[in-house]
Amino acid sequence: MRSRVNILVPVKDLAFCKQRLASILSPQERQHLVLTLLENNLRVLTTEFTEHDVLVITPDHTVARLAKRLGVRVLSEPVAQGLNIALQHGTRWSLAKGYQRQLVLAPDIADLKSHELQQLFNQMDNPNVDPTVPRIGIAVAKDGGTNALFTQPPNVVEFQFGPNSAARMLSHCRQRGIANHRLHLTHLSLDIDTPEDLTYWTLDSQTPCQEGEEMACALK
Repeated sequence: MRSRVNILVPVKDLAFCKQRLASILSPQERQHLVLTLLENNLRVLTTEFTEHDVLVITPDHTVARLAKRLGVRVLSEPVAQGLNIALQHGTRWSLAKGYQRQLVLAPDIADLKSHELQQLFNQMDNPNVDPTVPRIGIAVAKDGGTNALFTQPPNVVEFQFGPNSAARMLSHCRQRGIANHRLHLTHLSLDIDTPEDLTYWTLDSQTPCQEGEEMACALK
């Protein structure tokens, strides 16, 4: 049986979230959007992947309260230092608790599907592969970023989240001979960063939002 996975969900201070949506959403609407997406995704993780553990990393007290209300553990950052530093802290926590495997998941996946996330787990749980071999699995975001990163052990690769991070981390692995897998999964590739993401996203239909209705469409 494979060991439990610690799932890290990093969330920045709400005051600084979704700046690229500032032209169409107010600060309150952006915060509402972040909390809605986070709650949706945490509910998927805590109901569909009960065999694994979840840890939210955040400097934000509102985010921490939401996570705790859903029964999710929180690693509080006293000072926000960016995504990669936050994940370093989370990874040290994973290693200190004895986890051999870790998954970093973006908190703003538009419509997280458990069957897609399970594909990533299945890829990393291949019975024909030695479970002690260092390896990573990446679910690539629509813009070439990384929406999910599976690492075995947790610190097998240097975190390089940001633009085109998937290609950079895969290149890093190849240069060092680390086994790696890249997955392109329809729903897992879609996070909410730009006005275009909101324009074409609904949680429960394939019908595009109409201009001027982005927030109502996103949160219905």
